[in-house]
Amino acid sequence: MGQNPAYLPPNTYITSTTELLALPGFGRERYLKLAPFVTALPPEAKLNVCSASGMVLDAYTGQRSFGLDPEGLAKNRASANGCFPKKTSEYKQAFASPAAFTTVDGKLAETSSYFRLTSHVTIGSAEFNLYSLLYREGTGTVRPLLRSYASD
Repeated sequence: MGQNPAYLPPNTYITSTTELLALPGFGRERYLKLAPFVTALPPEAKLNVCSASGMVLDAYTGQRSFGLDPEGLAKNRASANGCFPKKTSEYKQAFASPAAFTTVDGKLAETSSYFRLTSHVTIGSAEFNLYSLLYREGTGTVRPLLRSYASD
């Protein structure tokens, strides 16, 4: 409430990364630097190590290894049979200790369950974008969790 304008947080998880802009002193410049590396997903969502950027992989390890050479990471992924880095081999080795890996192991996966669908809709002369957060269940069924017209 001390902000100008006043802002009352809903005390729930964020549903859009643009909510970071409401943090005091955060600013648009910081948001634009961080935006490619963050997302707003339910707490049970896991990081897909097979598709996460090198910078995000390094954020979990606390080491600078995958983010230093994005082209090398892309080449390794292109030549890998399935996934690179594998969670329990290449990625686990990037941690300073086995205990450090154990603390985040439950937050990692080699598949994705959450996806973002962006739809551009034109009706006559009106145009708008619709964003949908989709969840794929273990059975393969896909259902929408959230829809918005926001820029994020």
